Amino acid sequence: MIRFLIRVLGYLALAGAFVSAAVDGTRSIASSALTLTSIGAALDRFAPAAQGWLQGLLGRSQLTLWDNGGALLMRAPLTLALLCVGLLFVWLALEPEQPIGYDARA
Repeated sequence: MIRFLIRVLGYLALAGAFVSAAVDGTRSIASSALTLTSIGAALDRFAPAAQGWLQGLLGRSQLTLWDNGGALLMRAPLTLALLCVGLLFVWLALEPEQPIGYDARA
């Protein structure tokens, strides 16, 4: 059951990466320049308070954690991040291979 949920989340992330790539491609063609949607821009659009909450959460524990890691992560392309997360989840949900020479029905 857990493997099924992880696989579904992986495929949803891959579908989101495809949609994000299509939107970025359309914007790039329209503006005649490469435009990529960052994770921070997507968070600002869909959950405006999430980025401020995350910055406050990481800034309280370690200010350099937000400056070095969090801000860099927010500038990463959304398509690449969703692709990596989706591939990781699908890979984690793979069935283990059966060893050669053993009966799989037992």
